[in-house]
Amino acid sequence: MKKVIPDTNVFLRFILNDLPRQADKAEQLFIKAKRGKTELYVPQIVIFEIQFVLDKYYGFSRLEIVGKLKTIISSTYLVVQDRAAFIKALDHYETGKIGFVDAFLIKLAEEEDAQMYSFDKGLSREYVNSV
Repeated sequence: MKKVIPDTNVFLRFILNDLPRQADKAEQLFIKAKRGKTELYVPQIVIFEIQFVLDKYYGFSRLEIVGKLKTIISSTYLVVQDRAAFIKALDHYETGKIGFVDAFLIKLAEEEDAQMYSFDKGLSREYVNSV
């Protein structure tokens, strides 16, 4: 089976449907993956870029972003790098207390049975041991 890594723009065109021809092509790619004709591998960076662009460039609310990302991350026909950590991170991010990257790192540390260190004073000690 052919393995494909979709760029962030593939997801954005599909979500936004701002360029209908590209949105249609993205949809066709997703349909191929759903039918098992291709494997779509989604690296972490793509998930982070989607969140960033929807937030900073398109002004989506945190709740809207969480909804879009949960749909992508929970899609069984996509192979999402660190899926379990992302699912937990989205629940944490949705609370509005911390940023998406911090939420992911905290949950990834839990998944990996690791300790997170940060100089970020905004993270509470319940999450991180500051150094």
